[in-house]
Amino acid sequence: MSSFDEGDGQGVLMSAAVQALNAFDSPALVLHGRIVPVEGDVIDDGALYIRGGKIIAVQTRTAPPPAGFETIKPVDTKGTMYPGMLDLHNHLVYNVITPWAVPQRFDSRAQWRTNKSYKEQISAPLGVLAKNPSTIPALVRYVETKALVSGTTAVQGMRSSWKPTETFFSGAVRNFEVTGDKDLPAAGTKIDDVDFKRPEKVDEFRKAVAAATQRNAAMFYHLCEGIDEKTRKHYTDLTAGNLLAKCVAAIHCLALNGDDFTSLDGIGCNIVWSPLSNSLLYGKTLDPKLLVNRRFTIGCDWSPSGGKNLLEELKVAWLTIQEAGADVPARALVEAVTKNAAAAVGWQKALGTLEPDKYADLVVIAGKTGDPYKHLIMATEEGVRLVLIAGYARYGDKGLMELIPSAGPNREPLTVGKKKKVIDNFDPGAKLDISFEEARKRLVKAMADLPAAQQELQDVLATGAALGIEPLMLDNEGEEEGADPEALFAAAAAVEVPQSVPLDPLTVVGDKTHFDRIEAIAHLPKHLKKLRELYS
Repeated sequence: MSSFDEGDGQGVLMSAAVQALNAFDSPALVLHGRIVPVEGDVIDDGALYIRGGKIIAVQTRTAPPPAGFETIKPVDTKGTMYPGMLDLHNHLVYNVITPWAVPQRFDSRAQWRTNKSYKEQISAPLGVLAKNPSTIPALVRYVETKALVSGTTAVQGMRSSWKPTETFFSGAVRNFEVTGDKDLPAAGTKIDDVDFKRPEKVDEFRKAVAAATQRNAAMFYHLCEGIDEKTRKHYTDLTAGNLLAKCVAAIHCLALNGDDFTSLDGIGCNIVWSPLSNSLLYGKTLDPKLLVNRRFTIGCDWSPSGGKNLLEELKVAWLTIQEAGADVPARALVEAVTKNAAAAVGWQKALGTLEPDKYADLVVIAGKTGDPYKHLIMATEEGVRLVLIAGYARYGDKGLMELIPSAGPNREPLTVGKKKKVIDNFDPGAKLDISFEEARKRLVKAMADLPAAQQELQDVLATGAALGIEPLMLDNEGEEEGADPEALFAAAAAVEVPQSVPLDPLTVVGDKTHFDRIEAIAHLPKHLKKLRELYS
């Protein structure tokens, strides 16, 4: 049984929703506003032309429109357009949990994964929520929406535990590990360290890296998550065995020194930085000076110790850079969640920049003055005016959404801060046939009485009825793809759970206790107490 997914994207059945995501049938659309294409210069007064799910032209507002757009009425976004943000590291299933009251500073991942508080407050509740047939779809819908409202259009880290079936996560937001698109190669993933005491595991990893290389895809891998020398030794063992390759998206890299980063450059691995999670679990993160003139990407990790979304993670990265006095400009951070992220997963031909013939995935942030790159970093969820995926409006301000076609008829109202928003995260044929509000209600109810949710699962198992749904994989608990779903359901029905845990609010601006929880952690780096101010 493999402990990771090679992500070939071939043996996995694709839902109609995944296939429809790039159906390339969106109607013609013209958006006006400031344009930050990331590749090339900013256009202060620009026009973006979209048709059939792709960008047709990116030009100044006064330039003649492309053929076929002469009669299309433009929509003034009153904002700044960026490529949709790509989150290169997340454990999405966990993103219903509020920030964990991390009880101490840890030296390695092995330490916190076995911590009693972690087991009680995170592992046990998720063991039920990710296996209960009534909360599985609710959990997926909720965490997808959480990403979408921040301007994130592609995510890593949501998979079914049962590999013979399709992944459950096939909604509006793109999934790096299941795509059904030749221009978006499906990534592989491995969480745990390679076990060098078992030659078959070493060979398994080598083959997975080779397979990812062959299909020009990424291999997501947690590399040296921790700060002790034992953690760093894992890197030297990997390099001694020539096991790393350019396809590896090296997540965390926390134990590496300057010489190690130089050797990573030679291999060509892409660095994935998760500064908030590193800081909360280990008391520090990468020295930002190591990122100067180096291509890197950013991932949130998860809500229990990381950013609620990429907008928060960008702010943490910015504060960390300023504290270190590192010469990493705002533009480099924007590139980390757009252009660099797409290149790291082999998606650069289709996404990552706003250019003709690329997919029309983009986010619009309210306002169009000031530094165009810092403008995105300092934005909050309230300022996300519009999110397009494949040319369709998936989320945005109510007034703006009313002017733009959506993928289906199932638009749903939402309030973020003081702004009225609308979301449309349904796709034809998707298994996720649940609204966001229904998802929220189910989760609130289940998380308020976890023993009752567990009893519900036990009752279903006792009837012998077919569950008809896939358990979600809890990859931080060592769960493996290919596991027998009935065994996973049974295990969840037997675990000891707390009475309740709160549901993590959808946004930072809508979470009154978010910063109190983070600032209560004794070893929080002092400069991160400024994070609250950036949301004032």
